[in-house]
Amino acid sequence: MATSGKAGEVKKRVATIGVVAVTAIIMGNMIGAGIFTIPQQIAAYGWWGIVAFVFTAIGALLLGLVFASLARRIPKTGGPYAYTRAAFGDFAGYWIAWGYWIGLWTGQVAIAVTFANYVGVFITPFASSLFWNGALAIGIVWVVTALNLRGVKTAGSVAIVTTVIRVLPLLAIATVGWLYFHPGNFATTLPAGNSTVLGPIGAAAVITLFSFLGLESGTVPAGNVRDPGKTIPRATVIGILAVAVLYIVSTTVVMGVMPAATLTSSTASFADAGRVMWGDAGYYAVAFAGVVSTLGALSGFTLLNGQVPFAAAADRLFPSAFARENRFGAPGFGIVASSVLVTAMMLILYAYASGKWQGAGAQTKGIANVSILLATLTTVLPYAFCSVAELILIFTNRDFTGKRVARLLIIPTLAFLYSLYMMYGSGPSTITAGFFLMLIGLPVYALLRRSNMKRGQDPDPKHFQEGSP
Repeated sequence: MATSGKAGEVKKRVATIGVVAVTAIIMGNMIGAGIFTIPQQIAAYGWWGIVAFVFTAIGALLLGLVFASLARRIPKTGGPYAYTRAAFGDFAGYWIAWGYWIGLWTGQVAIAVTFANYVGVFITPFASSLFWNGALAIGIVWVVTALNLRGVKTAGSVAIVTTVIRVLPLLAIATVGWLYFHPGNFATTLPAGNSTVLGPIGAAAVITLFSFLGLESGTVPAGNVRDPGKTIPRATVIGILAVAVLYIVSTTVVMGVMPAATLTSSTASFADAGRVMWGDAGYYAVAFAGVVSTLGALSGFTLLNGQVPFAAAADRLFPSAFARENRFGAPGFGIVASSVLVTAMMLILYAYASGKWQGAGAQTKGIANVSILLATLTTVLPYAFCSVAELILIFTNRDFTGKRVARLLIIPTLAFLYSLYMMYGSGPSTITAGFFLMLIGLPVYALLRRSNMKRGQDPDPKHFQEGSP
């Protein structure tokens, strides 16, 4: 993809990463704070939490197949933004880029908080003091910001190394951990307000979906991927399937190793489970993996934070500053601007938590939960748009017969319905907050259009090219 540097200059993005790095980025973004914080978040749901995890894995695979198909058709940097713009035009593309961007930087809050909690296993004040927890969480955001300013190839290398380190203890828990498994540790009653089957599955599924956010990560830096039409679909399916199995098995073990009441109050559930199984050595080994895991996920999300607005800015649908690349080929302005927003949100939530909950554990858990729900909602909306974008691609292809169209419609239709259910399950307060943040983007778009029209650069809508998915 070409991008604007100085006026009149065009800089070509160089393809530098292949299927291993893309798979590692996808898995790295999913195996981050999500899996290391989910057990304590769904412990109160007992076996319904595991059912919700399976349900989420199926939905994630459906969405992954949709993104794999779209990546073959439109191998462009920007992922959900690029696909939505191609199907619906400029405004929808902009709005989804805006919402997806919000989901990325709000999700970073939960990742940074979880990182600080796991570091607190080794240095107690970071877990026992809200102030020091927040200081470390904000500090690590800027460390990975500096790292990602060195370009996507560096970020891809970091993803490969950190993914290997974080997977090993999860595999140990998912296999050897069954020796310590006790079904009686699962909660037998549901939280208040979840008396029906639909209730607990929906509520728990929204939480578990956070651990799958990033399933589309391979589509975002497509301009830097070798042979993206083949590499991205292959990496997406491999990554989602591998992570889903690892998630469900390891979470089931953790919930069976620790009593539900104990697990619910934990801030480092996998490390605590490691201690139950293998003593202090297991506790610190798994905690180290948690530190590496959240660090890798934070780096991956920071990468996407620069790439999404970069793609929109290159199409003149975000301010032009977001399309500027530094000497390492990284969209520096977008990365830094995103980290500023992450920092601002963290300051607000830490101040709010200090007056609402008692104890650092409850406070950091509350901060993470707010971030998880908001990030999930604002990310699922682009998922819904992309599912319909795939439907439009199918409908507009004149070569498809009636039977083939009917068969091809199944996966994107189910993916769309799944996305709707996840938005519903996020709850009214989260929907309200997410909708408010989305609406803020409207006047920004109006000002941007006005500026483009003055310069005679108002972009024309792009549409799908015909062809088989």
